[in-house]
Amino acid sequence: MNKKQLLIILIFISAIGICTGAFFEVNMHGSGKEQMMTVVSSFLSTKDIQGFASYFTASLSNWSKIWLALFLCPIIPFLTLFCPVACMFMGITIGFSSTMLVETFGPKGSLYILATILPQSLIRLPLICFLCFLSIQMALLISKCLIWKKKQNNNALREFARHYILTYLLGLLILIISCLIEAFLMQVLL
Repeated sequence: MNKKQLLIILIFISAIGICTGAFFEVNMHGSGKEQMMTVVSSFLSTKDIQGFASYFTASLSNWSKIWLALFLCPIIPFLTLFCPVACMFMGITIGFSSTMLVETFGPKGSLYILATILPQSLIRLPLICFLCFLSIQMALLISKCLIWKKKQNNNALREFARHYILTYLLGLLILIISCLIEAFLMQVLL
């Protein structure tokens, strides 16, 4: 499997996650669904006293944990299994939340999606897929270096490690920006 195919597979897994989340929400029945709709409705209809800093800190705390787990994947090999799961989970979350908003609020739910879910998701979903792709690549390169122990493999590993760290730092910066956008939208629009 080449690099392009791996990235396409991770994006496809995210798309499957979006569909799965939407189908799961549509097929929910009974009191659980009604309780979820009540929670979503009360969350979006009442003014929350949380400030911008609280929204930002909570969002950054959650996303930095995911970022750290993805960053450590090559070092802790079993975490590499987390990569496709992260893509799938992100898709499920977007699909479920979007469908719940539309089902709870009707056409007004589409506006909530456009205002509160779509902006940061357009940043985060491709970013998480790319970071997962990079983590899997790095894990494969480390495995190759440990198995074959050739000097050229070690040089390639050093070069890729620099690229890996710089890309992950840029990814962290992009996640911080997406958390700022999310906090701003939550504060201004809700």
